[in-house]
Amino acid sequence: MDRLLPPSNQEEYPNPLDTERDQYAELSSSNGHPTRRRNLYLAAFGANLASVASGCAMAWSSPSIPKLKDQGLIDDNQGSWLTSLLAVGASIGPFLAYRLVDRIGRRTTIILNMLVIIISWALLDIAPVLAPHIPSEFKLDTLNIMYIARFLSGIGVGCSFMVTPLYIAEISDTLVRSALCSSMQLFLIVGFLVEYTVGPYYSSTVLNGVSLVPPILCVLVFACVLPDSPLFLLQQGNGEGAFRALQWLRQQHDVYGEIGSSQKSLEESRSLEVVSWVGLLTTPFHIKCLSYGLILIFFQQFSGINVILFYSEQIFKLTSSALSPALISILTGLVFMVASSCAPLLTKRFGMKPLLVLSSFTAFVFQGFLAGFFYLDSVNFDLHSYKWVPVSCIVLYLCFFSIGLGPLPWSVMAEYYSPRIKAKGSALTASLCWLFTFLLTKFFPIVSTNLGPAPCFGLFSAFCVLSTLYTMFILPNTTGMSLEQIQRLLYGRGTYE
Repeated sequence: MDRLLPPSNQEEYPNPLDTERDQYAELSSSNGHPTRRRNLYLAAFGANLASVASGCAMAWSSPSIPKLKDQGLIDDNQGSWLTSLLAVGASIGPFLAYRLVDRIGRRTTIILNMLVIIISWALLDIAPVLAPHIPSEFKLDTLNIMYIARFLSGIGVGCSFMVTPLYIAEISDTLVRSALCSSMQLFLIVGFLVEYTVGPYYSSTVLNGVSLVPPILCVLVFACVLPDSPLFLLQQGNGEGAFRALQWLRQQHDVYGEIGSSQKSLEESRSLEVVSWVGLLTTPFHIKCLSYGLILIFFQQFSGINVILFYSEQIFKLTSSALSPALISILTGLVFMVASSCAPLLTKRFGMKPLLVLSSFTAFVFQGFLAGFFYLDSVNFDLHSYKWVPVSCIVLYLCFFSIGLGPLPWSVMAEYYSPRIKAKGSALTASLCWLFTFLLTKFFPIVSTNLGPAPCFGLFSAFCVLSTLYTMFILPNTTGMSLEQIQRLLYGRGTYE
């Protein structure tokens, strides 16, 4: 890490362990008791209900597309569009959120994108009833209404992927910020598990009704209980509101020090002009800062995660396992959820960089084994005794993905992007993430049908090798640093210059 710092400034960066001790002391209340975090955890849980809602929308295709195909309602091409249109909408969502978060606030933006997801589930449920009553000149049959619903759900998911980590990062204290930001992955998987558990065994009406619960709860919790981000309230000149919000989050009256620190950082950021899109994409030190999030998101998606999650039942059918694809999906989702529950604790204990290296390397190994299995199967090699290999590889891949490549690129986005570029940078990163998802989920069925699954998983494995090398040798280690120290490390000078 030292080689990234200007020699004259190296003494300004304290030992991470010393920094953590200092931060813990600073976060202790005046009566000597450590800061209580019950309300903070409640706020993070409420925000992550949006992640559960997003997970439900993302995983809907896994149980639903095979059922629609079996009923003769859609073909392969229509199924791929129903799957990938969510990603198209999600690539637009971050830019809508970018326009909203600094105008109406993080809290209201989350409420609005949950309302969009609620509308999308309602459309999916009533599409067969609604279609006959729409004038024929609009050419909106049941399938087209479902396309619109999936696109709308994508907009809500895309907004959520930008706003949720931003809200959690801004309400969290230094010691738990990375861990709470990484918890988004766990709640996404809860949403996946809901779809995997309900979808194969119940009607689409029941599935859609169950999927409505998380976004409705999220709206109610934010509308009735949770405050907006104190930093946003300070930006709006609402110092009293920011003070009350921080008191509630920290469960203590004496928050003057933290308010003062936030106000100082805000004044520093206001003293400089917000970076334009041209400046963001042409200024070297902004490109450097932005590149860390963009590159990690690229590797996250091209490790093959959303192909596996969106097409889990179809992939498990290819393995010819003795267990049903639906049951394997449920068991896989359970393992994925348990592994993801460890991510916040592991992130707090080891930091982001070691977990990213481990996650990338193991993804390379297990995707490589999958590619090898499917290749040998394509040349009629006798694999009867090895039918357990692909399922085991996918389960292990998901376990290690859930502690590194899954949650941590979003934590990097929340921590590495300076206030001058955070809104635009987060929107761009999230949008590109979903464009990558669209490309992979749209064309995976085509490539897999024509060339077999082996080339797809071989490509995923190759990208995981590159991810391992990148995180080992290029990504800075920021364990134990405050947001200000991270910015000074990345820019090599003043915090917001």
